[in-house]
Amino acid sequence: MSYKLIVLAVSAATGLTVCASAAMADEPAPTSVEIVATAADPGGGDGGPEAGGGDAGDDDGCTPWEVNIRELPVEDMTVNVDLTGDIPVRDPDGFVAAASQSPDGTASLLRRECGGIPEFTWVPGGQEPVVTVDDLWPGAYDEARNRIPLPDVAPLAPPVFQGTLVNAPLWLAVAPPDPVSARAEAGAVWAQVDATFVGLTWDLGVPGTDDDVIECDGPGDPWTGEPPVWAEEQWPTPPCGFNYEQPSTPEHTGNGNFWYDVTVTAHWDVQLTGSDGRDVALDPIDRTFEFQYVVYEWQTVGTG
Repeated sequence: MSYKLIVLAVSAATGLTVCASAAMADEPAPTSVEIVATAADPGGGDGGPEAGGGDAGDDDGCTPWEVNIRELPVEDMTVNVDLTGDIPVRDPDGFVAAASQSPDGTASLLRRECGGIPEFTWVPGGQEPVVTVDDLWPGAYDEARNRIPLPDVAPLAPPVFQGTLVNAPLWLAVAPPDPVSARAEAGAVWAQVDATFVGLTWDLGVPGTDDDVIECDGPGDPWTGEPPVWAEEQWPTPPCGFNYEQPSTPEHTGNGNFWYDVTVTAHWDVQLTGSDGRDVALDPIDRTFEFQYVVYEWQTVGTG
């Protein structure tokens, strides 16, 4: 294709940088597109919700038209060779018709892909499409969305592998994720998408009630390490937490199993800035992680 795509992933933990680049035809800078994205680690999810206010291509699912051969003179119409390395000149009648509408007798070949199949058309020289921020931001949005990680519930206390006790406080928290950014550029035109984590929604899986849906600002607060006062049956109270009132037996879980099905959804605000002065909010992005959590009943052992 006549554009360059670069994806740069930077790991905050390791500092490792990975760069992949596709070949670019010898075209002027305005026809090249560069996407640079940064994130802590790839999320690898299902893509999430669609962005509002635009789409990466035409309504028929095609990519935007891009210049493949720029302003070819009409006297070169007999040239039917591979001028760009992989795409031959075609449709001489369309070439002549387009060149005849140009003051300098030139025509440019445009290329796009529809469902992975390339399509071509000739336009008069000087009437090539102009890349705008609206052409660029959907690709940056998709790149940012794909790199947002799933919520990491390692700080949950008691932890998932251990479970908890009936009426014991559950500290709802995730590892704070890094902001994610992606930027697309075409010549002097650019669009940048910045995603920022803002909060959580926990669904603790108790059937027949909404009281088990808990909202937390930010990542929540991990357990402070303060132990309970066993003699007085007093527990430390988490800033964002939950108490299970029933053990995770089939009559209480609603799923026929000995665990509760828990989901935690991380909410991300998304902002678009562009070379045209744009600074607007895009559709927020949610990432959901599901896991199973066991709740045990107190066992009292008497002596005498």
